[in-house]
Amino acid sequence: MSLGAVRRLVAAVVFAVVVAPGVAHADPPKVTCLAYEQAYGLTAKGALDEHDYCLADGKTGLQATHRVAPEGWWRGGSVLSAGNDLLVPGTPSVFYQVTPSGALYRYETGSTHTIKPGLRIGARFGDWRRIRSLFAPSPDALMGIDAHGRLLHWFYVTGSGHEQWIGPLVQGHGFTGREHLIGLDDHGAFGVDPASPHALVDWDRTHEIRRRGVLPASVDGVKVTGVEGLAPYVRGSGGRIVRLTRTGPGSASRWTAAALRSDRYAQVFAGGFEAPLVADPYEWQ
Repeated sequence: MSLGAVRRLVAAVVFAVVVAPGVAHADPPKVTCLAYEQAYGLTAKGALDEHDYCLADGKTGLQATHRVAPEGWWRGGSVLSAGNDLLVPGTPSVFYQVTPSGALYRYETGSTHTIKPGLRIGARFGDWRRIRSLFAPSPDALMGIDAHGRLLHWFYVTGSGHEQWIGPLVQGHGFTGREHLIGLDDHGAFGVDPASPHALVDWDRTHEIRRRGVLPASVDGVKVTGVEGLAPYVRGSGGRIVRLTRTGPGSASRWTAAALRSDRYAQVFAGGFEAPLVADPYEWQ
């Protein structure tokens, strides 16, 4: 089972409140919100905001906003959002930055919704600007296309006390055009094909197109970001945070856009997923 399938399975499970046999309580617990999806906005002055959207029926919408990084956090290069580990509750969201000089930094959010100081990693691989369409499919992984059109996959090993990597592993080939990759799904890599700038395309490992979904005319496909198993997000007109949802099967699928808020962000990123299962106001007996 792919990580995307696991994410969708857990997302479905959290919508069911299960009461263990033999546990007595006055009334069923009232759940504030069963699942949150996170999106991030980068301001023109380099600050990073987190927006938590409730996915529970009847409570869909913005629940909380946090300024997780102050002005000046953005170093002027590219920013990659990697989401969090869905299988381990409470894990931090992870970000990567590639600086204008090609250095790679890794960041984590703390318990107070603020980003910890960045750690420079991956110096052994040289200038990260040479990797085209670099993206982070999960908190400890990076993928991108090299000069030979190969889709490469790096795994960063955390918790070892010193920097360790697995890879790069070759996960595909034939990406010799101007493809802009965004993330992974059950079909393989997905992104924007220059031949179809108004569609999101799914490629397999041999660069064969498996699925194509038409984007709304107002959406710039190159600006779409995604975390495996969750909805893609994009910067809309006026700097709005826009969430994309796929409708329809296979080659007939289309994407619909829902603008969630407008803060005039310079960039917008898909984030992680949380299922806190907060019960209120009843306590278990």
